[in-house]
Amino acid sequence: MTDPRTLEIVEEFIQKRFNKILENNELENFDKLPGLVEALKLIKEINLENE
Repeated sequence: MTDPRTLEIVEEFIQKRFNKILENNELENFDKLPGLVEALKLIKEINLENE
């Protein structure tokens, strides 16, 4: 079982990074967006399994 608070912190960090890339139009980091989306999907799946 994964600690829900840890997942929450990681999810917030990933979302902030994702938004920063988009807001600042960081073209050199656009290739990282699919990985960030996949990480968020995995966190959502883990959250659902822990409920």
